[in-house]
Amino acid sequence: MDTQPQRAVFICEKGIHISAIARELISKGWECSALTTPGSSLTRVAGLEKLHIIEKNQNFIATVLANYQDLLFSSDFISFSSDDHLSEVVQSSLSTLEKEVILPISTDIGLSMMASKVGFTRAIHQLGLRTPLTEIYRSPDELIELSQRFPLPAIAKADAGGGGVSVLRLDIPLSSTDGLHDLAPGVIQEFVEFPVIGVEALFNNGRLAAWMYCDNQETITPFAPSTVRHYGAPLALDFVEQLQTLGEATGAHGFANCSFFYSPDEKVHYIFECDLRASHWARLFPYFGIDVAALLAPSWSGEIATPKLSRGGKTVIHFSRLLTASANKRDGRTFMRTLLRYRCSSDFLAGEGRFFAVAAPIALKFLPERIKPFLKSLRRYI
Repeated sequence: MDTQPQRAVFICEKGIHISAIARELISKGWECSALTTPGSSLTRVAGLEKLHIIEKNQNFIATVLANYQDLLFSSDFISFSSDDHLSEVVQSSLSTLEKEVILPISTDIGLSMMASKVGFTRAIHQLGLRTPLTEIYRSPDELIELSQRFPLPAIAKADAGGGGVSVLRLDIPLSSTDGLHDLAPGVIQEFVEFPVIGVEALFNNGRLAAWMYCDNQETITPFAPSTVRHYGAPLALDFVEQLQTLGEATGAHGFANCSFFYSPDEKVHYIFECDLRASHWARLFPYFGIDVAALLAPSWSGEIATPKLSRGGKTVIHFSRLLTASANKRDGRTFMRTLLRYRCSSDFLAGEGRFFAVAAPIALKFLPERIKPFLKSLRRYI
């Protein structure tokens, strides 16, 4: 048994999913602190040991590293929600040892792949993990040269960034550097038509502790994050060994958001992305019967936890992401259909109860501009 309460720090400027994880750990007796900005969802989490507000006119991560190192170095678990924040820690003046204490890794390989597609590609090649054909380029000129000999179609992805930003599909060889500077450095990856599989993983000091497996059924755009997922039984279990290898090599401690292609003919998975941080979907671990607090504790038994699913699995939607996409497109039909599906959303299943808090501000996008200021002024009375 763990005699002392475990300590966690959540570092996040927004991120509802981080709040759900904080509430889960607090309910299991953890001492949790938050470093966040005014009005974020973390400010509404009851039971925080410490709540530190960093004003929005300050550099968030620079302030965290300058003023709260004692809090960070005395914690058992630190959770980030942003690749940009991870990247800023990696690029900071902290020593390698200090970075490995604060970041969710404890090895040089882990540090090299933090928020970096180039670093991730080097790591999986070094570890011999099954992955689509992928090569690294350092400049727009190198990307052009690669496009002349690389099997097309292919996908060029910038080293940093996510959410489908700085991604370009190549159907013919490139001939000009115009528009390519935001993509360099980066990686070029073969385009395959295999199903995309999402796996949320949880690691305890380099050992795989839990996973949730899903079929990514819908996205906003072809390379954007998923909006609808179906959680069910894996098509094959070879991905587990890949995650174990990755965890051991990086010393990962905490959440990871991994993406695979599944080859129906070979019946194997090809890993092509891994972010060592909690994604929006990580909040579903408790819903599927996975005790995150127990799995992160030093007394964890070593048994890997998997979701408790009914026959047929469970389809879940990303409520706010799908609402925002349909509102931006003025797609009223999809907007209303999403509202009616709220009870299968990750917000609802994670116990957030945020229907009006999420839906109402997004619904304003459908109204004429001249009405919005008046309606927003009424919020102070609600």
